[in-house]
Amino acid sequence: MSSSVVFFLTTELIDLYQDVTEPGGIMGDSGYNIKFPEDVIIPPMGANAQSFAINLRVCVRCQIDNINSAYQLIPRSRIADHPIIMANSPGLIDKNYMGPLIVKVYNMSLTPREFKRGTSLFQIVAPNAQPSIVYIVNRDHELFSQITIRGENGFGSTGA
Repeated sequence: MSSSVVFFLTTELIDLYQDVTEPGGIMGDSGYNIKFPEDVIIPPMGANAQSFAINLRVCVRCQIDNINSAYQLIPRSRIADHPIIMANSPGLIDKNYMGPLIVKVYNMSLTPREFKRGTSLFQIVAPNAQPSIVYIVNRDHELFSQITIRGENGFGSTGA
């Protein structure tokens, strides 16, 4: 018997996620595309090898059989068309993280790379890679109003 995987998204950028605003959400593939909230220019990595952080301005909770679960943010296959790599791929998102998704990337080219609002180079995936149902919910939805130890604290906030 397979598990029921559901992603709940909250964002003020509803126009970017029209596919999941219909009643009943959307039954997806194993991955659901997360989009750039605005035009983004990713500078070349350069000699200092600094990653570039992009706030995707979407908060996500994953549930498997109605139990909060960790999930992953991973590159889509189309990222291979660009000299961009995800700094911490795959990105494990703890089940108690409530803040916006932030992706850190490296631009491996010598020139800045520009991506338009709505471009999707990354996707969320359940830990079992099972197809999921995706819903858009309000920020005051019960899943986002829970108090957790992790809260909205991001990269490296649970350890050294």
